[in-house]
Amino acid sequence: MLWEAGKLGNNSPESLVNTIWWILTQYFGLRGRQEHHSMKVDDFALRKDDDGQEYVEFAEGLTKTRGGGLSKKSRDFSPKMFATGGERCPVSLFKEYLSRRPQQMKTTGPFYLSVNFNAKDEIWYKAQPMGINRINEMMKRIVAIVTRSQQQETDKRQRSKDFGQQVEKNQCRAILHRESHWPSQLAVP
Repeated sequence: MLWEAGKLGNNSPESLVNTIWWILTQYFGLRGRQEHHSMKVDDFALRKDDDGQEYVEFAEGLTKTRGGGLSKKSRDFSPKMFATGGERCPVSLFKEYLSRRPQQMKTTGPFYLSVNFNAKDEIWYKAQPMGINRINEMMKRIVAIVTRSQQQETDKRQRSKDFGQQVEKNQCRAILHRESHWPSQLAVP
């Protein structure tokens, strides 16, 4: 449903960053705004397995600013996200997200960048990190937009149904009027 509503996918800067957020949450088990906000492009590696299948590996780097400092290992393993093919392929979407970043930030820097809502070229993101509150609100925004869209569709269907009932009522009046010899004000109360 989110794909059909255009809130996930690669049809706009915002839908692509929403998709990346969703994919990384699902495939790499990322939780909470701080974990997303502290990610760096350097935490990811694009690789191929022995069969030539592409995948993205999440090898979160150790830094003093991340929970536990340099002494704590972030994860016991490096999770991988494999290519699936098609328009919803997570690896293809990941690569597209990186390609839409400013040149100097394609291989380094904060992972989430601010959306350039006025993008006129292939670069969809600004050379500045996305704010932690914007990341925190990402899923809420996606769900709110879809919910609003569903409500508008429901309202539209109800108006259409009401219109259809009104047309049917008017047709009945016309038939009764035509087939009766009564004055029109008496034909249908």
